[in-house]
Amino acid sequence: MIIAGGKKEKKNETNTFKEDFAALCDMARQEEEEGSHVTDCKVKIGSTIVYAHRSFLVARSNFFKKAFTQKLSESHTGTVELKHVSQDLPRAALHTLLRFMYTGDTGPICSETAWAVLELLGAEDGDFLEIKDSTILRAACEKAVMEALGKDDIPMALQRGHALGTAATGLKKTLMEHLIASLRNLHDNNALNQIIQTPELMGELLNMVGTCLVPKPGWKPKNHLGKFPCPDSDWKLILSSHHAGLANSAAALRNTDWTTGAGTAYTGGEFIQSSFDCPVLVSAVHLGIGHMHQGWSHSHLNGATIEHSDDATTWTPVTRIVSAPTVDSIHINQLPEPTVAQHWRFVKPDHDIGISYLLFE
Repeated sequence: MIIAGGKKEKKNETNTFKEDFAALCDMARQEEEEGSHVTDCKVKIGSTIVYAHRSFLVARSNFFKKAFTQKLSESHTGTVELKHVSQDLPRAALHTLLRFMYTGDTGPICSETAWAVLELLGAEDGDFLEIKDSTILRAACEKAVMEALGKDDIPMALQRGHALGTAATGLKKTLMEHLIASLRNLHDNNALNQIIQTPELMGELLNMVGTCLVPKPGWKPKNHLGKFPCPDSDWKLILSSHHAGLANSAAALRNTDWTTGAGTAYTGGEFIQSSFDCPVLVSAVHLGIGHMHQGWSHSHLNGATIEHSDDATTWTPVTRIVSAPTVDSIHINQLPEPTVAQHWRFVKPDHDIGISYLLFE
């Protein structure tokens, strides 16, 4: 476009700085697969080798800066071998670390990779690799670990955190808090017995019991297990029986179309169940029911019990839906306290149960 004076108007341009560096990181991953050598350095753990660019590593890490700028063998060979970690550390951990160094983004991290990245970072009070803003990556890894855990996973996770030593101090403290809070509900006694046989870890646990529980009755962990479900979080719908003529699908319950939904055909012990892929933290449940062209009413939802479970076998009641006074409207059922579980269900043992709208908060 030409404006007064014959000059061209400048278009609003989007900064692609981060995307360009991400592409450079991806190019290095491609070179690993193809065996080409456009990149100028390598990072090695055991038999695992990943490609990178010296300039990025030097700019982001004092450890790599020393390796490449001082008179060390790495400055000549271009290969830095990391010996402070298990030599069978997964390649995905190195890839996650490098992407963070290139872009500052943590991206989605699975639990196993998160554990390995924590080991790579080293001690919290001065990480081994001396990476700038490493606390961001560490926090993302700790969050990924916590999101993947259920109550019965805590003892094993705590032992794993203890084995990492100063590389997982904060995570270990959080896990100890949850172990103390969940002792009565644990089913894996073998894992608990292994902790008891670790004197140092037991000493730390007893010290935490003394400092947290005695001065503060009713104390609970500050951080929760599981992850917050988004309004559109995927979950699988399971019904004790299916009422003909209804959609009986999770998709039908995610919108406010009151003409359909999910319902049971009474055979006794009726329930509608939502199962997530991993434990989630729920503070409230939004529910509603419409006539669904079949004469359904609030009586098919009123008085139902909300239950949760970690294994879809043993169920714990949370609260009752005290009132669903009208049809074609959403009723928010606040839980007594935020609760972590993978499986949730709504039960009416002596009646059909129907739902047109369901959202977990």
